[in-house]
Amino acid sequence: LTGCGVEPNQKVVLDLTSSTTSGQQESSNIDSTGSNVETGLQSSVIRMGYVNELRKGGVSAISNINYSAVDYIIQGFLRPTMAGELTNLGSFESYRDELVKHSHQNNTKIIMSIGGAYPEDMKTAFAHIASQPELRQTFSENIISYITDHGYDGVDIDYEFPENEKQRQDFTLLMKSVYEHVKSHNSDLVVLFGCSPGYKIDMYQWEALSDYVDYAFLFGYDWKNPANGTISNPGNKQWTIGNNTIEASVRGAIHYIDRHGFPLDKLIVGLPFYSSNNQSWFSVQEAWTSNQNLFKTDSLSLESSFNGAWWTTPTDIYRKMDALLATSTSVLNNNKTVKGIGFWEFGHEDQTNPLLSDAIKQWIPGKGNLVQSVTDDSIGTVTNEEPTTDSESDSGSETTPSRELNDITVVNHKELPNQLDLVIKVWNGNIIYQIGDYVSYNGAIYQATKKTIKNPQRDWAPDYRWEYWKQVDAKQVQTASTDISSESSQPSVPEETAPNSDIATDTDTPNTVSYKSNEQIKAWDETISYSKGAIVLYNGIFYQAKQDTPINKWWTPDQTWQYWLVVELNDIETSDKNSLHSDVTGSDDGPESGTNNDVTDSNSGSTNIDKSSKDLSGEDSNSEDLANEITKSIQNWDQTKSYIKGSIVLYKERYYKAINDTPINKWWTPNETYHLWEQVPLDSLSLGSNASDSTDQDSLGQDSTDDTSKDISSNGPNEILIQDIIINGVQPGTLYSDVVNITVEPQQNVTFTATLNDDDYVLGSDYRRNGVSFLNVTATHISGETVTKSLYFTIGSAHTEGQKRVVGYFIAWGVYARNFHVADIPEGVTHLNYAFANIKNGEIVLGDSYADMDKMYSGMKWDDPIKGSFGELIKYKQKNPHVKTLISVGGWTWSQHFSDVALTNESRVKFAKSCIEFIKTWQFDGVDIDWEYPVKGGLGTNKYRLEDKQNYTLLMQEIRDQLNELSAITGQTYYLTMATAAGRDKAVNLDLGKLANIVDWINVMTYDFHGAWDSHTNHNAPLYPNPNSPSSFGLEYGYTVSEAIELYLQSVPANKIHLGLGFYGRSTKGFNNGVSKHYSGEGLFKPFTASGQNNNRLGPGSWVDWSGGLGSLDYKDIKDNYVNKNGYQYFWDDFGKVPYLVNPEKNVFVSYDNPRSIGLKVQFAKEKDLGGVMIWELSQDSMDHEMMTTILKNL
Repeated sequence: LTGCGVEPNQKVVLDLTSSTTSGQQESSNIDSTGSNVETGLQSSVIRMGYVNELRKGGVSAISNINYSAVDYIIQGFLRPTMAGELTNLGSFESYRDELVKHSHQNNTKIIMSIGGAYPEDMKTAFAHIASQPELRQTFSENIISYITDHGYDGVDIDYEFPENEKQRQDFTLLMKSVYEHVKSHNSDLVVLFGCSPGYKIDMYQWEALSDYVDYAFLFGYDWKNPANGTISNPGNKQWTIGNNTIEASVRGAIHYIDRHGFPLDKLIVGLPFYSSNNQSWFSVQEAWTSNQNLFKTDSLSLESSFNGAWWTTPTDIYRKMDALLATSTSVLNNNKTVKGIGFWEFGHEDQTNPLLSDAIKQWIPGKGNLVQSVTDDSIGTVTNEEPTTDSESDSGSETTPSRELNDITVVNHKELPNQLDLVIKVWNGNIIYQIGDYVSYNGAIYQATKKTIKNPQRDWAPDYRWEYWKQVDAKQVQTASTDISSESSQPSVPEETAPNSDIATDTDTPNTVSYKSNEQIKAWDETISYSKGAIVLYNGIFYQAKQDTPINKWWTPDQTWQYWLVVELNDIETSDKNSLHSDVTGSDDGPESGTNNDVTDSNSGSTNIDKSSKDLSGEDSNSEDLANEITKSIQNWDQTKSYIKGSIVLYKERYYKAINDTPINKWWTPNETYHLWEQVPLDSLSLGSNASDSTDQDSLGQDSTDDTSKDISSNGPNEILIQDIIINGVQPGTLYSDVVNITVEPQQNVTFTATLNDDDYVLGSDYRRNGVSFLNVTATHISGETVTKSLYFTIGSAHTEGQKRVVGYFIAWGVYARNFHVADIPEGVTHLNYAFANIKNGEIVLGDSYADMDKMYSGMKWDDPIKGSFGELIKYKQKNPHVKTLISVGGWTWSQHFSDVALTNESRVKFAKSCIEFIKTWQFDGVDIDWEYPVKGGLGTNKYRLEDKQNYTLLMQEIRDQLNELSAITGQTYYLTMATAAGRDKAVNLDLGKLANIVDWINVMTYDFHGAWDSHTNHNAPLYPNPNSPSSFGLEYGYTVSEAIELYLQSVPANKIHLGLGFYGRSTKGFNNGVSKHYSGEGLFKPFTASGQNNNRLGPGSWVDWSGGLGSLDYKDIKDNYVNKNGYQYFWDDFGKVPYLVNPEKNVFVSYDNPRSIGLKVQFAKEKDLGGVMIWELSQDSMDHEMMTTILKNL
């Protein structure tokens, strides 16, 4: 048994299923932070699971789905019509909203599936749609609309199945249309299709399809020959497919797909959660957990027969995954593997005890092998049967200790007849274990290295708490002379003395490691099979091979403990002072040098090897080579991996060292989790130590006269870390009273220059200038490489009359598809409006409870009272005390109840009181009211009344009064602001003069003037009117930024007006290419060829979650993918002072703002002495904050 350490004198009995007999289920695979803990799965493996009918619980069971078991939920099914439309089928729409919500809350993507097997007329609809270009386009556009409206992360086309050559070709054209439409909308969306079992495997143009899908989902079920999803055919049955004969099995289908040009790294193989007679797994789960021997496993099909049907049990899942995903156990030609595993479907298992999906989650390479039957007693037996001792077999008088599911029994064999079997009990979080106690967990054996804590949570399990447990091999477990299998805590069991070996072990008395002098240590290479004892570098850590290793690029040393052991370079000198080498030999006499410094840290179980300053000083060429190998060994941080203490990773061009063992959490990036990672410069990386707090670690620092210093930076400016430019005297975004004096700490081989507000600045001199200042410090290395660090700060009072405000809206839903979090808020914001809170029963309520206060971030605990973005905002304000936060209520979507809230004195008091409680509870500094709109306008579902105008004023006064009362109690200033429409037609429904006396300021939404709802193409937010614009006539007069601001200035003081800036654009399609009566410019002011905004807008825009607006494009998306790219031509309207894009071939028009137009608008605000600017919204800026930087430079 490779990697298990089973000796000839032992037999190992493993059972790898969840414990049910003890009354306790295995705890959820969610750690205390709410993060998914992936138990041992390769980072490259994709897992997908269908949801169609939750047979036990229906909609109520959605919250119990085992989301952490998969990367993607696939929801079935939408039904295609002959016209290319999408309609509900079965329970799809009744599940839809809850399923999307829970998927995203659990950080799982969700894909909508179209089609399925029944009703069979869908096959006719698919064939019809695929055969006509117009219908293919309509179908593709409807997919994008549905994804946008409901928040899906992709689409699955389940056309069952093409029947002839024409349908085969048409299907490729259909997938091409879907793929191109979806990817042009958002490249992050996933496109896949479900493909037939082997008997129709030739009905696809496999090579052509590889260009138009992310994945193909092969139905590894419904084969009925006789097993439901046979991996290898037990009867060697063959199918004739066209001119080909293939094995009638999943393996045969995969071979066919591979031969016909479809890459296997795009292939997902589906497993059945139901039997060959269509019975759900939950119907036999109790029988299986009670007596697995009733299920007879076939070694080729890798399924088990029971009661006349074939089933895929949890054990079979491990085996199938080994056969398809692990190179060393692959059943495919040339040991190839597929990309991932899926299944049909969650509804066939019990959501309260999901053994099958748990098995998919818990699989690691080789796990299936551990449960296969091996009959040769000379190497031990692994079986699902109860073990028997030799004495029992001789006399029948002895019985083995009772064994629960998931226990591991180490059975003594002929050489140790006087010792009893050791039943290693499954880990129980409610037991306190002592040093030396053994437990089993997920099929592995662990030994306690210290007294444990009583805690049943998942993140206290042995595979997660390395400070308490170490994993051991079966050969390291010496069974005791008494039965130790009681239900209580197990007594310590002495470890077996390690036999003579040429590798280090994790026992308390490891063999000495010494080096030969013929080969240097190298970074781990995925293309090499290493011999037992070899030492490699990986992520800055030294690893030693415990046995010969296979070639597998996914089996990295940090993830394959059965092959690799961490060793340290600390206390043993080498015989050759000038080199450190990879081939390792051991002897009972110690290292080759003859020294006795064979010291091992008993807690870490790591062998320590000395690296003296002489060895690594840089004077020896081998030391420089080792430094290069360390750098080469460092990998990019992987969100799907946990790292051991001391690991070094690369993240955003900077090196980070793990100061503790890290959990798996994609949000806990190294640059944000200071309790887990510390940034380290390249020239001071600790060599191979996982004890990062050690004070005697030498660095790879170079003497200034040594040429190697230039080598370190020769790869480019990223080698001079920005973090190494240590600026003293100012901090980013900080307010200073009158003067600053800025210096930079000297760095070896580096010189510095600086500018302040684009003027040269002499470091160390006093600087006085009220307002915001921009500092740029440039470091120049002797190699000639340079890098610049920029920051801004403010001199003067935080509330000086002349200081301008920068209000930025932060959207709650940005934490989903946009991956924009509080930590991503750029410098320069003075007031942050959190969008949005909702209104329910006349009171303000959370808009998205998960994003707002449940989502876990670095440093948070499950019992913290405020988590989520609200908790992050509290930390953000501690670091940025000058920034004030306001909760914004309503918005376009949630304005339907404002008219009722404002209607009576009672309703106004109730709502205002709820605002006070809200900001007290969640620690906001004020309230922003975004009512879109009073009297008329907004969503069609909004309520509005003629008296809304005066009632709005009364509502704002009531909120103001209650805020003032709160200020009298706390002594704190609280803000009341409002967001208002810019057009004259909506401004007339506001009593601006009275409102100006109540609020602190008004955020004027000087954007959304024009879009697909118009009759002509036009600008989203022009600064000035263009005389040729159709909007210069009639009711639309005033639909420019300048005209709107002039209108507000008639009633509102300038310092209470904020000019709104949109960090996005709007796109429209289908304009007439002829010369317009208004203007003959390229694409501008052209009439649409169709009427109605649904016909004129260009797809969903930049985002596909439920928040996306059709045709809305983020500035960063426009900058990266549209400006003078992909057929889009750039133009500038010198009347309106705004840019626009035109794609003549597609008849697409895009209006947006760029830094040039934003700068002009900010200058206009400054010329009018406005109070500041408002931004909608922060996540839409470019990655380098180009728009924000422009605002700050011009304000």
